[in-house]
Amino acid sequence: MTTFVKYDAKGTLTAVVAVEVMPDGADSPWGPLLAEGEQTAKLSDAQLAAVQGLELHEILEQFRFDAKKSQLVKLPAAKQ
Repeated sequence: MTTFVKYDAKGTLTAVVAVEVMPDGADSPWGPLLAEGEQTAKLSDAQLAAVQGLELHEILEQFRFDAKKSQLVKLPAAKQ
């Protein structure tokens, strides 16, 4: 299973998807279906270990993507 994130210029995650198989030559599951300013990243094994046990929607809600460091960054917890 390979997990990808789609994020905007600010690092806000706009989608998270796990795929079993990718078409030959495809860089991401979204192909050319990216809005202007959006990028994608394949999550490394270390990044997946950091989010182990979370559902895909929880990753979307709790993290952002730092493109300079190429890693997920945990968002601060919302104050109650």
